Amino acid sequence: MTLIKTTPILLASLGGLHSERSGVANIALEGIMLISSFFAVVGSYFTGNPWMGLLIGVGSGALTGLFLGFMAEKLKGDQIVIGVAINILALGVTGYLLETIFGHPGNTPPVPKLPEIDIPFFDRLPFGYVFSGHHPLVYLSYALVPVVYIEIFKTPWGLRLRSIGEKPVVADTLGINVERVRLISTTLSGVFAGLGGVALSLGELSLFAERMTAGRGYLALAALIFGKWTPTGVLLTTLFFGFVDAWQEGLQGIFIDIPSEFFTMFPYLFSLIVLAVFVGKIRPPAAIGKPYVKGERKL
Repeated sequence: MTLIKTTPILLASLGGLHSERSGVANIALEGIMLISSFFAVVGSYFTGNPWMGLLIGVGSGALTGLFLGFMAEKLKGDQIVIGVAINILALGVTGYLLETIFGHPGNTPPVPKLPEIDIPFFDRLPFGYVFSGHHPLVYLSYALVPVVYIEIFKTPWGLRLRSIGEKPVVADTLGINVERVRLISTTLSGVFAGLGGVALSLGELSLFAERMTAGRGYLALAALIFGKWTPTGVLLTTLFFGFVDAWQEGLQGIFIDIPSEFFTMFPYLFSLIVLAVFVGKIRPPAAIGKPYVKGERKL
């Protein structure tokens, strides 16, 4: 259960890693996940194919990430305000379209979901069942951690991305197109966060419910900070959040007389404690949240 609960937060965090390493603060992870989870269900509903739903969901996430980059870099808007606006817009748009398309608020009818994959021979290993019988995005999310590490820290593209996030003026002087790299990075951020949204609606469940992301995008942001904007740190932090989320669901089944909302708050309470203790000791990318104006010469 921990692996499943970790998956959407991990994917969203890897998305935020791309945009924030390039200097674009991505408060919109929550909204991107919500939009992607909704359109994934719409795609699966009308085509009868969850893989088409996945493509549509990820595509909507990519477009939302591109929109964030366009507003932040082309129009030089305040990145925090843009992110908050996207989150609010996502709530309104998905709620309106849910009632318009499906005829009633609350949630959609069940749709075809992603299949579960059993890994051969794992059932013969001690605790092998923990790693088998999950939907494909669970396996993909953990496989992407080393891929993203290599991308960010071992490739020329990753070097450009990190240099822009630290000293965009220097990167511009060296001939790197700061605006283009940031647009690509926010689009990639939308792709990863979109996968996180699809993991919720077509992976864990087979439907869309209003506000179903329930703050997981904000947990992904907390994981980015505590994980020091590194894939390994993000993985460890999201596993912790995923464990707490799975743990609180187990507690709901034990203490049935206590309102479920009391246990639901546990992951967010732990994230607040983590941030309160460690946030002052962590240095973010130097240029994060600062739109770059070409021709600037301040270092």
